[in-house]
Amino acid sequence: MIGDGYIEARSPFGPASMHEPNLTYAATQKVVCFTETPLEHTWMMLEDIDKRDVHFQPYGLAVTKTTARLAACNPVWYSDITPSR
Repeated sequence: MIGDGYIEARSPFGPASMHEPNLTYAATQKVVCFTETPLEHTWMMLEDIDKRDVHFQPYGLAVTKTTARLAACNPVWYSDITPSR
């Protein structure tokens, strides 16, 4: 990533990912995921946490939010799928 100067989105993610094979615009569903984890909490990324499905590798990149936004990184939009009462 550092040598190439870019991060490549390779995998679909989110609600549309389960339908990816059937989408005519499947390429638009590929993403790169970032976290806004404060530096003092990054150690938790490598901890064994009960029921966590994701396991990270012991490496990564850190950039400020301002730097990310200037490089066209957009904030995540969360979809609330909680049923109404």
